[in-house]
Amino acid sequence: MLIKSLNLLKLITGVLLILVLSICCESCQNGNGKFQEMLQRKQQPGRLKPNDNMKLFEQRVYTKIECLDICLRTAECGSFDVKQKDLRNARKKSWICVINLKSQVLMLVDRDNGWIHFSLSSQDLQKVSYTYVTKQYTTRERRRR
Repeated sequence: MLIKSLNLLKLITGVLLILVLSICCESCQNGNGKFQEMLQRKQQPGRLKPNDNMKLFEQRVYTKIECLDICLRTAECGSFDVKQKDLRNARKKSWICVINLKSQVLMLVDRDNGWIHFSLSSQDLQKVSYTYVTKQYTTRERRRR
């Protein structure tokens, strides 16, 4: 029952975050662009060394931004790894998204196997989201005066 309540809380938090971003941002595409820029800067070839103690969970997603969104909504997320799935039998491009716990030691492996590691935590992403929304709100208020 507690797990279901926590999952529901995560879902509600995610929906509220999306609503706030939609209402406060003049252009959600600009917000998406900020996250795209962050993805570009923080990516490294490889993934964290597979370790059950570090991996929170693995999920199939359709974009790297979707994996970033999962990390944003998962408080324990310390980083995430993605790899494009084999496209031979797939109708739509998809990615494997691995959400990792926070770690002081960063040991990347599989640098040549298509894995991409993003050293972004949930807290890092929340700061960017908050900063962007606050900046948009302040800009809008200045225009009204």
